[in-house]
Amino acid sequence: MPWFHQKPNDDTEKSSIAFLVSQGNSKSAFEPRNETMIHPEEGVFIVDGELTILEANPAVARLLGRAAPLTGEKCHGLFHEAGQPCPSCAAVESLATGTPARHRFRLEASPARPGRWLELVTMPLPEPGSGEIRKVLGRLKDVSSMGEEEAAQAAARIAQVCENLFAVILGYTHLARQDLAADHPQQRYLSQILKAVEKGRHLMTQIGVLSPGFSPARRPVRLGRLIRDILSPVQASLSPRLHIKINLTATQDLVLADPGSLELVLLNLWDNARQAMGQEGGLWEITLQEAHLGPEAACSLGVTPGSCLQLSLRDTGPGIAPEHLDRIFLPFFTTRSPAQGLGLGLTVVQRLIQAHAGAITVESGTGGATFNLFLPRLCHTLPGERPREISGDSHKTHILLAAEARTWPDPGQEALEALGYRVTAATHPSEVLKVFQSQPRAFALVIADYTLPEITGVELARRLLKLRPDLPIILCAGLGEAPGLEGVREGGIREIILKPLSMWELAHTISKVLEETERGGGYPVKQVEGGARGQGNDHR
Repeated sequence: MPWFHQKPNDDTEKSSIAFLVSQGNSKSAFEPRNETMIHPEEGVFIVDGELTILEANPAVARLLGRAAPLTGEKCHGLFHEAGQPCPSCAAVESLATGTPARHRFRLEASPARPGRWLELVTMPLPEPGSGEIRKVLGRLKDVSSMGEEEAAQAAARIAQVCENLFAVILGYTHLARQDLAADHPQQRYLSQILKAVEKGRHLMTQIGVLSPGFSPARRPVRLGRLIRDILSPVQASLSPRLHIKINLTATQDLVLADPGSLELVLLNLWDNARQAMGQEGGLWEITLQEAHLGPEAACSLGVTPGSCLQLSLRDTGPGIAPEHLDRIFLPFFTTRSPAQGLGLGLTVVQRLIQAHAGAITVESGTGGATFNLFLPRLCHTLPGERPREISGDSHKTHILLAAEARTWPDPGQEALEALGYRVTAATHPSEVLKVFQSQPRAFALVIADYTLPEITGVELARRLLKLRPDLPIILCAGLGEAPGLEGVREGGIREIILKPLSMWELAHTISKVLEETERGGGYPVKQVEGGARGQGNDHR
C-alpha cells in the first residue's frame, strides 16, 4: 500500500535523523565526517536513562546559549536549570514508553540568550539484540523564528478577545429570540447570526491548536465508543444524499487521547469529505481496526513499530489531485473559495494526531480519498468495564501477588482465592524476589502493583523476568500512572489493569493471560527498563 504524507521541509533533516537513529549506539554519531548529515540549524543530541547528555552537536549549545561541550550535563539542568526532570519531558516519555514524543516549551531569556520557543522531538534508541531502551535521540528546533512566537501570542490574545465577544453576541441573540414569536420573520436572521458565531468559535479553537504551547490533556478512552458518540448527531441530521457508514472491527480499542481533540479531528475530516462530495452527495465510510506497523512503514510515518489502531476515513468524492497531495496539510492551503474555509482544517487534524503520538496519511484516486489515522494502542482494561465471559477454570493455579495493603479488592488474597486460585502474597519487593527465587517454576502468574516500596512494579517485573523470561506478569496501575506505561507490555508485562479493580475485571484478565500463555501467546519477551523510585526512569 502506498504511503502519502507531508514531506519534511528539508530532505537533509530527514536523512540526518535516519542516519543518527541507525548510528545511535555506535562509537560516535557526531564524528566530523558525519557533520554534513546534520541540519545546521537543528540541535541533535543523545541522552541515557539518567537524562545525561552523551553526545550533542554544536547547534544544541547555540540554541540553549551554553558553552560547548555539553557532554555529561543533565538535560533538565541545561534546558530549565532544574534539579529534577521536567514533568512533561519528551525524553522521559520516550524512555518510559519506547515511542517518539514531542514537547514545545518556553526557554526563558537570560544574559546569554534571548527568550524563545523550542520544540523537542525524541525517539527511543533500542539496544542491539535485547531491544532495551537505554538511550534517546533528541531533536531540538527553534520554533519562534521569523515572528512565530509573537504571532502565536498575538493569536492567543485575539482568540481570547473574540471568545468574549462571541459570548456577548450569543447571549443577547438568544435573549432576542426568546422575546419573539417562533414564527416571527426576524427569527431567521437571528438564526444566521448564531450559525456565524459558532463558525467563528470553531475557527478560534483551531487557531489555539496551532499555537506552540498547545498540549492536549490525554486520558485512556475507548476509541470505538468515542467515534459513535461524536458521529451519532451527525448521522441524525444527514441530508438524503449523504450517508455515513461506521465499521468498528477493533476489539482492543483503548487509546490515550483527549476526547475533545479527537472530536475536532473527526468533525474537520467530515467537513472535508462533505465538501469534496459536493452537491451529488455520496458515502463517508469509517473503519476502525487493529493494525501492526512494521519497521519500514513506521519509519515513513515517524512512529515506533508495533501495535496500533488504524482509523480509515474514505469518501466517494473526486479525489485529490496528485500535485496537491504533498501540500494538503500546509496551513492555509486550499483549493476552495474563502467562503468554504481558510485551509486550516487538515493542518489542525495533523497537529492533533501528532500531539497524540500518532500519524496521518492520505491515499487518493478517481473513486475518492482515504485518510488513515494511526494511534498507539494501550494494552489496558478500563476500570468498571464488565469483560466478556470468562473461559476455562482456575484449577488451583498458583499466583504470586505483590501489592501494598488495601490496593486489591476485599482484599487481594481473599479475592483471588475466592476465584479458585492458590495465592502467595507479599508486600515488599525483596520478599517477592526471595519467594520466587526459591521456587521460580511454582508460580503460573505474578500480579504486581505499580506502586511498591523502594522500587516500581515495572522494575520488579524486570528482575523477575531475569530469573524466568517466560513468566506471565500482570501490572496494576492508577489512571494517573497509565500515560507512562504504554510500552511496558512490549517488555514482558502481559496486561495492565487500571484501579479501582472489579472482581470481573481481575478474573477475566487472569483467565485471558493464562490461556494465551498456554497457547504460546505470541508475547515478545524482553527485559523491561525500570528504576528505583526517585531515579530518572520512574515517571509517575
